[in-house]
Amino acid sequence: MYLSTFHKNFILLLQLIILSIMPLKLTPAVITAIFLAVDTPIPLLLFHRQLRIHCIATVLAGPTRVVKNHTTKRRIAYDPTNKWTINQHDDTWCLEFLHFTKSQVKEMAFILRIPSKFQYGICYTAYDALALVLYRLSLPLRLKDVVDRFNRDLGWISTIFNDVCVHLDQNFHKKLEWDSVFLTQQRLQRYCDYVHANGEPSGVIWGFIDGTHWKICRPQPETFDQSLLWSGYKHAHTMVFQSIVTPDGLLVHVKGPYEGRASDWGIYKDSGLQDKLKEYAKDEIGQQL
Repeated sequence: MYLSTFHKNFILLLQLIILSIMPLKLTPAVITAIFLAVDTPIPLLLFHRQLRIHCIATVLAGPTRVVKNHTTKRRIAYDPTNKWTINQHDDTWCLEFLHFTKSQVKEMAFILRIPSKFQYGICYTAYDALALVLYRLSLPLRLKDVVDRFNRDLGWISTIFNDVCVHLDQNFHKKLEWDSVFLTQQRLQRYCDYVHANGEPSGVIWGFIDGTHWKICRPQPETFDQSLLWSGYKHAHTMVFQSIVTPDGLLVHVKGPYEGRASDWGIYKDSGLQDKLKEYAKDEIGQQL
């Protein structure tokens, strides 16, 4: 069909009017549809004209933004000029949030040989690094919950926390399984006497053993067999730790982690705890506790 100059100018004018009143953020497909809708009264639409319209629409719409399938990390605001230290607080605050006094934290940092230099060139006083770990473990806190208190970024806090925990595990993990220096015959006998005085008839019970399940995220099937970590008892993916608690509330034995499907009896046999009990858990006359 032949179009006069008047008809062509009229169609172009309508297209310009649409461009002036349409929202700025439209996809190329929508803009192309609008252009083609204007040209609908014209029975002949050539392919090269559709291609030209689509190219113009793509330029007008701007580059297409690819939306990733995860949320954007938000930077947590903090005051870097107000660096936290345990010296800012008294013993009342330390007992509330760290479960130890200020002097006890400093003494433990010295005894446990907490380092003052960490990964990536981070330097921090040993007792403040230990206080950071105690603060986070005293309550179920996330890393971002500690930012406001310590006025440090997430990476800094994560490095200090992980390095101190790794240091403690590498140097003292054997004492978590059995500390023969602490669990002497005299101490075990005092535990037995206390339990017996509270109604236990045999007089040879000094601690209470149990398995504790820690829930974890479901592992990726290509990296780990999910069925190994699934606990039918907890109906979740877990890791299991075996522990013994004494009457004064201390954890004197921790073994693990084990797969979530492991039973308490299976963990007990695998841990080797029975051999340690036969060797060390005896009273002053050699009776088995």
